[in-house]
Amino acid sequence: MNKYYVYEHLSLKTNLPFYVGKGCGKRARSLCSRNDKWKTIVSEEGFKVKFLIKNIDNEFAYFIEKERIDQLKRLNILLCNSTNGGGSEYQYTQDVKDKMSKIQMGKKHTEETKQKLSNINKNKLIPNDVKEKISKTLSKKVFCEETNEYFDRVIDAAKYYNVSRYSISAVCNGTKKTLNKLHWKYI
Repeated sequence: MNKYYVYEHLSLKTNLPFYVGKGCGKRARSLCSRNDKWKTIVSEEGFKVKFLIKNIDNEFAYFIEKERIDQLKRLNILLCNSTNGGGSEYQYTQDVKDKMSKIQMGKKHTEETKQKLSNINKNKLIPNDVKEKISKTLSKKVFCEETNEYFDRVIDAAKYYNVSRYSISAVCNGTKKTLNKLHWKYI
């Protein structure tokens, strides 16, 4: 039965995901049966629900949940999920594997990229050169309007001001107005 969905809980402060789940009915908005880490984040930052996919079967929902958790962890986004999703060590049928294969069809990768993806999936670890590329991609120059300071990377500004890089990014993206009364812009 196609009554399941996969969702994320996003922080109202940073607009970044901190939880990925699979459910049906009202589960996505439910406050019940959540871990202490989830409760702490919600009490301090609030949350909103983002649906990633709806109207799918239970098995495919587990698969998408697990893949999304893995993807966010590889991007170094901290989640409060207590497992890696997918009903823990859920075994997927060939039908679900075929669905995922269809999603990937048409994507062209170099042999080097295919090897790196294979290594990531084998070890579930991100090689240092891949981490570096992700870091460079996510690193943007920022400017603080009040202090007229430029920083080569968001993380440098965050370290200097002892704040979260996600909070500075949230101001730059417009999801937050200021951070400690400072206005930030990407440059």
